[in-house]
Amino acid sequence: MLDSGCPLGMVVAKLASRQHGIVDHDDLLRIGMARSTIAYWARTGRLHRLHRGVYSVVPPALLSIEGCWLAAVRACGPGAVLSHESAAQLHWLVDRDKGGQIHVSVPDRRFPRVKGVIVHRPVDLPSTDVDERYRIPVTSQTRTVWDVASSLPPKPAKRAFERARSRDRLDIGRMHQLLAVDPRHRGAGRLRRQLSSSTIPLSVVRSWLEDLIVNVCSEHSLPMPEINAPFLDYEVDFLWWEERFAVEADGGDHVGEQRDRDNARDLATGRAGILTRRYSSRDMGREEAVAAEVAEVLSERHRMGQSAA
Repeated sequence: MLDSGCPLGMVVAKLASRQHGIVDHDDLLRIGMARSTIAYWARTGRLHRLHRGVYSVVPPALLSIEGCWLAAVRACGPGAVLSHESAAQLHWLVDRDKGGQIHVSVPDRRFPRVKGVIVHRPVDLPSTDVDERYRIPVTSQTRTVWDVASSLPPKPAKRAFERARSRDRLDIGRMHQLLAVDPRHRGAGRLRRQLSSSTIPLSVVRSWLEDLIVNVCSEHSLPMPEINAPFLDYEVDFLWWEERFAVEADGGDHVGEQRDRDNARDLATGRAGILTRRYSSRDMGREEAVAAEVAEVLSERHRMGQSAA
Protein backbone atom coordinates (compact mmCIF):
# COMPACT_ATOMS: atom_id res chain seq x y z
CA MET A 1 0.00 0.00 0.00
CA LEU A 2 1.02 3.63 -0.48
CA ASP A 3 3.04 5.34 2.24
CA SER A 4 1.10 8.51 3.08
CA GLY A 5 4.35 10.37 3.60
CA CYS A 6 5.92 9.36 0.27
CA PRO A 7 4.98 10.88 -3.11
CA LEU A 8 3.29 8.48 -5.49
CA GLY A 9 5.93 8.97 -8.18
CA MET A 10 8.69 8.01 -5.75
CA VAL A 11 6.87 4.84 -4.71
CA VAL A 12 6.45 3.77 -8.35
CA ALA A 13 10.09 4.61 -9.15
CA LYS A 14 11.31 2.60 -6.17
CA LEU A 15 9.22 -0.39 -7.23
CA ALA A 16 10.43 -0.16 -10.83
CA SER A 17 14.07 0.10 -9.73
CA ARG A 18 13.83 -3.45 -8.38
CA GLN A 19 12.29 -4.71 -11.62
CA HIS A 20 14.57 -3.38 -14.38
CA GLY A 21 12.35 -0.32 -14.85
CA ILE A 22 9.18 -2.40 -15.31
CA VAL A 23 5.82 -2.31 -13.50
CA ASP A 24 2.58 -4.02 -14.39
CA HIS A 25 -1.06 -3.28 -13.69
CA ASP A 26 -1.20 -5.63 -10.70
CA ASP A 27 1.93 -4.06 -9.19
CA LEU A 28 0.35 -0.63 -9.32
CA LEU A 29 -2.95 -1.81 -7.85
CA ARG A 30 -1.07 -3.53 -5.00
CA ILE A 31 0.62 -0.27 -3.96
CA GLY A 32 -2.79 1.42 -3.88
CA MET A 33 -2.79 3.26 -7.20
CA ALA A 34 -6.26 3.89 -8.62
CA ARG A 35 -7.15 2.46 -12.03
CA SER A 36 -8.02 5.96 -13.25
CA THR A 37 -4.56 7.19 -12.20
CA ILE A 38 -2.87 4.33 -14.04
CA ALA A 39 -4.82 5.20 -17.20
CA TYR A 40 -4.00 8.92 -16.79
CA TRP A 41 -0.29 8.31 -16.31
CA ALA A 42 -0.18 6.04 -19.36
CA ARG A 43 -2.04 8.67 -21.40
CA THR A 44 0.27 11.49 -20.35
CA GLY A 45 3.57 9.64 -20.73
CA ARG A 46 4.48 9.11 -17.09
CA LEU A 47 4.12 5.41 -17.82
CA HIS A 48 5.16 3.92 -21.18
CA ARG A 49 2.96 1.04 -22.30
CA LEU A 50 5.03 -1.90 -23.58
CA HIS A 51 2.38 -4.61 -23.61
CA ARG A 52 -1.17 -4.81 -22.35
CA GLY A 53 -0.96 -4.04 -18.62
CA VAL A 54 2.84 -3.77 -18.63
CA TYR A 55 4.64 -0.43 -18.42
CA SER A 56 8.11 1.08 -18.31
CA VAL A 57 8.93 4.12 -16.18
CA VAL A 58 11.63 5.15 -18.68
CA PRO A 59 11.31 5.66 -22.44
CA PRO A 60 11.39 2.22 -24.12
CA ALA A 61 14.55 3.10 -26.07
CA LEU A 62 16.39 3.44 -22.74
CA LEU A 63 15.14 0.17 -21.33
CA SER A 64 17.80 -2.48 -20.64
CA ILE A 65 17.65 -5.87 -22.32
CA GLU A 66 16.67 -7.33 -18.93
CA GLY A 67 13.77 -4.88 -18.78
CA CYS A 68 12.59 -5.97 -22.23
CA TRP A 69 12.76 -9.63 -21.19
CA LEU A 70 10.88 -9.09 -17.92
CA ALA A 71 8.19 -7.04 -19.68
CA ALA A 72 7.60 -9.87 -22.16
CA VAL A 73 7.38 -12.44 -19.37
CA ARG A 74 4.92 -10.28 -17.39
CA ALA A 75 2.81 -9.79 -20.52
CA CYS A 76 2.44 -13.56 -20.87
CA GLY A 77 0.75 -14.03 -17.51
CA PRO A 78 1.29 -16.13 -14.37
CA GLY A 79 3.78 -18.96 -14.69
CA ALA A 80 5.40 -17.55 -17.85
CA VAL A 81 9.20 -17.85 -18.13
CA LEU A 82 11.85 -16.57 -20.49
CA SER A 83 12.99 -19.45 -22.71
CA HIS A 84 14.85 -20.66 -25.80
CA GLU A 85 17.29 -18.15 -27.36
CA SER A 86 16.32 -15.40 -24.89
CA ALA A 87 16.99 -17.68 -21.92
CA ALA A 88 20.31 -18.69 -23.47
CA GLN A 89 21.23 -15.01 -23.66
CA LEU A 90 20.15 -14.36 -20.07
CA HIS A 91 22.30 -17.29 -18.86
CA TRP A 92 25.19 -16.06 -21.07
CA LEU A 93 25.18 -19.35 -22.97
CA VAL A 94 25.14 -17.36 -26.24
CA ASP A 95 25.93 -13.75 -27.09
CA ARG A 96 23.28 -11.17 -26.24
CA ASP A 97 21.27 -9.40 -28.94
CA LYS A 98 18.90 -6.67 -27.76
CA GLY A 99 17.34 -6.44 -31.20
CA GLY A 100 16.45 -10.12 -31.35
CA GLN A 101 13.00 -11.60 -30.85
CA ILE A 102 11.98 -12.50 -27.30
CA HIS A 103 10.95 -16.07 -26.50
CA VAL A 104 8.64 -16.93 -23.59
CA SER A 105 7.19 -20.29 -22.55
CA VAL A 106 3.75 -20.37 -20.94
CA PRO A 107 2.03 -23.15 -18.95
CA ASP A 108 -1.40 -22.36 -20.40
CA ARG A 109 -1.51 -23.74 -23.94
CA ARG A 110 -4.60 -21.58 -24.64
CA PHE A 111 -2.77 -18.35 -23.83
CA PRO A 112 -3.25 -15.79 -26.65
CA ARG A 113 -0.44 -14.34 -28.70
CA VAL A 114 1.49 -11.31 -27.47
CA LYS A 115 2.69 -8.83 -30.08
CA GLY A 116 6.46 -8.86 -30.46
CA VAL A 117 6.89 -12.04 -28.39
CA ILE A 118 7.35 -15.61 -29.62
CA VAL A 119 5.16 -17.63 -27.25
CA HIS A 120 5.98 -21.32 -26.75
CA ARG A 121 3.47 -23.74 -25.24
CA PRO A 122 5.40 -26.77 -23.99
CA VAL A 123 3.46 -29.89 -23.14
CA ASP A 124 5.25 -30.03 -19.80
CA LEU A 125 7.38 -27.48 -17.94
CA PRO A 126 7.93 -28.76 -14.38
CA SER A 127 9.28 -26.57 -11.60
CA THR A 128 12.63 -28.36 -11.86
CA ASP A 129 13.05 -26.78 -15.31
CA VAL A 130 12.37 -23.27 -14.03
CA ASP A 131 14.84 -20.86 -12.44
CA GLU A 132 15.08 -17.17 -11.62
CA ARG A 133 18.00 -14.98 -12.59
CA TYR A 134 18.32 -11.22 -12.17
CA ARG A 135 14.73 -11.42 -10.82
CA ILE A 136 13.51 -12.75 -14.17
CA PRO A 137 11.71 -16.13 -14.31
CA VAL A 138 13.64 -18.25 -16.82
CA THR A 139 14.08 -21.86 -17.86
CA SER A 140 16.96 -23.66 -16.18
CA GLN A 141 20.23 -23.93 -18.07
CA THR A 142 19.55 -27.62 -18.73
CA ARG A 143 16.08 -26.92 -20.14
CA THR A 144 17.46 -23.98 -22.13
CA VAL A 145 20.12 -26.19 -23.72
CA TRP A 146 17.38 -28.70 -24.58
CA ASP A 147 15.22 -26.00 -26.18
CA VAL A 148 17.94 -24.31 -28.26
CA ALA A 149 19.22 -27.67 -29.54
CA SER A 150 16.26 -27.59 -31.92
CA SER A 151 16.05 -23.85 -32.58
CA LEU A 152 19.64 -22.64 -33.01
CA PRO A 153 22.15 -23.56 -35.72
CA PRO A 154 24.48 -26.42 -34.72
CA LYS A 155 27.49 -24.34 -33.71
CA PRO A 156 25.86 -21.91 -31.24
CA ALA A 157 23.68 -24.75 -29.91
CA LYS A 158 26.79 -26.81 -29.24
CA ARG A 159 28.49 -23.82 -27.65
CA ALA A 160 25.53 -23.36 -25.31
CA PHE A 161 25.80 -27.04 -24.29
CA GLU A 162 29.54 -26.76 -23.68
CA ARG A 163 29.25 -23.53 -21.69
CA ALA A 164 26.57 -24.99 -19.43
CA ARG A 165 28.60 -28.17 -18.95
CA SER A 166 31.86 -26.32 -18.27
CA ARG A 167 30.11 -24.28 -15.53
CA ASP A 168 28.71 -27.47 -14.00
CA ARG A 169 25.17 -26.17 -14.58
CA LEU A 170 24.09 -28.99 -16.89
CA ASP A 171 21.95 -31.60 -15.12
CA ILE A 172 22.94 -34.73 -17.04
CA GLY A 173 20.25 -36.84 -15.38
CA ARG A 174 17.52 -34.39 -16.33
CA MET A 175 18.82 -34.20 -19.91
CA HIS A 176 18.57 -38.00 -20.21
CA GLN A 177 15.00 -37.80 -18.86
CA LEU A 178 14.07 -35.25 -21.52
CA LEU A 179 15.60 -37.47 -24.21
CA ALA A 180 13.67 -40.49 -22.93
CA VAL A 181 10.36 -38.60 -22.96
CA ASP A 182 10.91 -37.05 -26.39
CA PRO A 183 13.47 -39.17 -28.30
CA ARG A 184 12.48 -37.56 -31.62
CA HIS A 185 13.24 -34.03 -30.44
CA ARG A 186 14.86 -32.20 -33.34
CA GLY A 187 18.21 -31.80 -31.53
CA ALA A 188 18.12 -35.19 -29.76
CA GLY A 189 20.79 -36.83 -31.89
CA ARG A 190 23.21 -33.96 -31.41
CA LEU A 191 22.59 -33.91 -27.64
CA ARG A 192 23.18 -37.66 -27.35
CA ARG A 193 26.54 -37.31 -29.13
CA GLN A 194 27.54 -34.45 -26.86
CA LEU A 195 26.49 -36.32 -23.72
CA SER A 196 28.44 -39.42 -24.75
CA SER A 197 31.55 -37.40 -25.59
CA SER A 198 34.35 -37.71 -23.06
CA THR A 199 36.43 -35.01 -24.72
CA ILE A 200 37.36 -31.72 -23.12
CA PRO A 201 34.55 -29.15 -23.58
CA LEU A 202 34.87 -26.91 -26.61
CA SER A 203 34.82 -23.83 -24.38
CA VAL A 204 38.01 -25.05 -22.67
CA VAL A 205 39.75 -25.69 -26.00
CA ARG A 206 38.75 -22.22 -27.23
CA SER A 207 40.03 -20.60 -24.03
CA TRP A 208 43.32 -22.44 -24.29
CA LEU A 209 43.71 -21.47 -27.94
CA GLU A 210 42.87 -17.83 -27.25
CA ASP A 211 45.54 -17.59 -24.53
CA LEU A 212 48.07 -19.30 -26.77
CA ILE A 213 47.31 -17.03 -29.74
CA VAL A 214 47.64 -13.90 -27.60
CA ASN A 215 51.09 -15.05 -26.48
CA VAL A 216 52.16 -15.99 -30.01
CA CYS A 217 51.12 -12.64 -31.46
CA SER A 218 52.72 -10.71 -28.61
CA GLU A 219 56.05 -12.56 -28.69
CA HIS A 220 56.38 -12.42 -32.50
CA SER A 221 54.91 -8.93 -33.05
CA LEU A 222 52.10 -10.44 -35.11
CA PRO A 223 48.61 -8.96 -35.53
CA MET A 224 45.80 -10.19 -33.27
CA PRO A 225 43.00 -12.08 -35.02
CA GLU A 226 39.32 -11.17 -35.06
CA ILE A 227 37.41 -13.52 -32.77
CA ASN A 228 34.10 -15.08 -33.87
CA ALA A 229 34.45 -13.36 -37.22
CA PRO A 230 31.57 -13.69 -39.71
CA PHE A 231 32.72 -15.08 -43.07
CA LEU A 232 30.48 -16.44 -45.85
CA ASP A 233 27.69 -18.23 -43.96
CA TYR A 234 29.93 -19.18 -41.05
CA GLU A 235 31.39 -17.81 -37.84
CA VAL A 236 35.16 -18.32 -37.69
CA ASP A 237 36.75 -18.78 -34.26
CA PHE A 238 39.94 -16.83 -35.03
CA LEU A 239 40.55 -15.04 -38.32
CA TRP A 240 43.49 -12.96 -39.58
CA TRP A 241 41.93 -11.07 -42.48
CA GLU A 242 45.09 -9.74 -44.14
CA GLU A 243 46.91 -13.04 -43.82
CA ARG A 244 43.77 -14.94 -44.91
CA PHE A 245 44.37 -17.49 -42.17
CA ALA A 246 41.82 -19.01 -39.79
CA VAL A 247 42.14 -21.16 -36.69
CA GLU A 248 39.17 -23.25 -35.53
CA ALA A 249 38.72 -24.95 -32.16
CA ASP A 250 37.28 -28.47 -32.09
CA GLY A 251 36.08 -30.01 -28.85
CA GLY A 252 37.49 -33.40 -29.86
CA ASP A 253 37.67 -35.75 -32.79
CA HIS A 254 34.85 -34.98 -35.18
CA VAL A 255 33.63 -37.99 -37.10
CA GLY A 256 30.79 -38.91 -39.40
CA GLU A 257 28.40 -36.14 -40.41
CA GLN A 258 30.19 -33.52 -38.31
CA ARG A 259 33.49 -34.24 -40.04
CA ASP A 260 31.73 -34.04 -43.40
CA ARG A 261 30.34 -30.61 -42.46
CA ASP A 262 33.79 -29.49 -41.33
CA ASN A 263 35.30 -30.62 -44.63
CA ALA A 264 32.60 -28.86 -46.67
CA ARG A 265 33.07 -25.68 -44.64
CA ASP A 266 36.87 -25.76 -45.01
CA LEU A 267 36.48 -26.28 -48.76
CA ALA A 268 34.14 -23.27 -49.02
CA THR A 269 36.42 -20.98 -47.01
CA GLY A 270 39.46 -22.35 -48.87
CA ARG A 271 37.92 -21.51 -52.25
CA ALA A 272 37.37 -18.02 -50.88
CA GLY A 273 41.08 -17.77 -50.09
CA ILE A 274 41.10 -18.60 -46.36
CA LEU A 275 43.55 -21.25 -45.12
CA THR A 276 42.06 -23.05 -42.10
CA ARG A 277 43.85 -24.98 -39.37
CA ARG A 278 41.84 -26.92 -36.77
CA TYR A 279 43.08 -27.72 -33.25
CA SER A 280 41.38 -30.04 -30.78
CA SER A 281 41.78 -31.10 -27.16
CA ARG A 282 44.49 -33.54 -28.30
CA ASP A 283 46.70 -30.55 -29.18
CA MET A 284 46.57 -29.08 -25.68
CA GLY A 285 49.60 -31.11 -24.61
CA ARG A 286 51.83 -29.67 -27.33
CA GLU A 287 51.58 -25.93 -26.82
CA GLU A 288 55.08 -25.14 -28.12
CA ALA A 289 54.48 -26.99 -31.39
CA VAL A 290 51.10 -25.31 -31.94
CA ALA A 291 52.53 -21.86 -31.15
CA ALA A 292 55.44 -22.39 -33.53
CA GLU A 293 53.11 -23.58 -36.28
CA VAL A 294 50.74 -20.61 -35.95
CA ALA A 295 53.62 -18.13 -35.90
CA GLU A 296 55.24 -19.76 -38.95
CA VAL A 297 52.03 -19.80 -40.99
CA LEU A 298 51.22 -16.18 -40.13
CA SER A 299 54.73 -14.97 -41.01
CA GLU A 300 54.69 -16.95 -44.25
CA ARG A 301 51.29 -15.64 -45.35
CA HIS A 302 52.23 -12.10 -44.32
CA ARG A 303 55.26 -12.27 -46.62
CA MET A 304 53.10 -13.70 -49.40
CA GLY A 305 50.69 -10.78 -49.03
CA GLN A 306 53.48 -8.24 -49.19
CA SER A 307 55.05 -9.80 -52.31
CA ALA A 308 51.65 -9.95 -54.03
CA ALA A 309 51.15 -6.23 -53.36
